[in-house]
Amino acid sequence: MKQKEIVLETKNLTKAFILSNGERLTACDDISLTLHSGETLAIVGESGCGKSTLAKMLTHLIPATKGEVWFQEKEITHLRGEALRQMRRHIQLVFQDAATALPPRQRVWEMVTEPLYNFGLLPRHERRAKAAALLQMMALSSELGERFVHELSGGQRQRVALVRALSLQPKVLICDEATSALDVCTQSAVIQQLLEIQRTQGLSILFICHDLALAQQVANRVAVLYQGKIVEVLSAKQMLWKAQHPYTKTLLQAALHLQI
Repeated sequence: MKQKEIVLETKNLTKAFILSNGERLTACDDISLTLHSGETLAIVGESGCGKSTLAKMLTHLIPATKGEVWFQEKEITHLRGEALRQMRRHIQLVFQDAATALPPRQRVWEMVTEPLYNFGLLPRHERRAKAAALLQMMALSSELGERFVHELSGGQRQRVALVRALSLQPKVLICDEATSALDVCTQSAVIQQLLEIQRTQGLSILFICHDLALAQQVANRVAVLYQGKIVEVLSAKQMLWKAQHPYTKTLLQAALHLQI
C-alpha cells in the first residue's frame, strides 16, 4: 500500500519559557511528528503536558525556541507577514472555549464567512447565502445565522467555531480539546459530522485531547505526550497490546476502568 503524503511535520520542535524567577520551563521538548493526508493523529496527555503549546507553535501563535515545522515539504517555522497570512488558509485551529474564541459583536453569518471575505474569496453580497450552506455542514439551521455567540448553546458554539475554521477548506485542522467541554451525546454528533467532512474533503486532523478512549475512537494513530515529550506513537487499533511506555499503560488502564 502506497504511503500517503506527509502534510504537516515537526522536527525536534521545542518551546522553553523563562519564568519570573529566572528558571527555564521546557513545555515541549524535541517533538518530531508527521501528519499524513486524510489522517487523524491524536495527541493525548494530561493537563500541562504541552499539548496546547504544541498547537500554538504549529499555528504561529507563539514562536518555537528551536526545531522546525514543515507544511507540504516547505519549512514554515519562521514565516512572517503575507506569507504567514497565506499559510493560515491551510492550517486552522479550533480552541476548547468557543465562547471566548468567537467574536462577540458579530452575528453568526458574519463570523463564519469572515475568513472567506478577508481573503477575497467571497463577495459581500453573497455572505448570508454562503453562511447558510456552511452551517449546514455541521447540521446547523440557517436561522442561527442571525444570532450572536451569547445566544447559542455550548454545542452550537463549538459547531460554529468548526464551521468558521473549515470555511477556507484547510488542509489541516487542529482541534485543541475542541469537544471536551461538550456532553457525551453532543460530542459524539460533532465528531461524526467532522469525520464525514474529513472523508469528503480529504482533511487531515490533529486531534488534541486528554481522553485516550476518545482518541482511540476517532484517530488513525495516537501520540502520547508526557511532560513535554512524545513517549510513544501507536496505531489506535493496536494500543492495547503494543503500548510500551509506563505512562501509556497507565492511560490505558484508566480508560478501561472508566468503561467497566
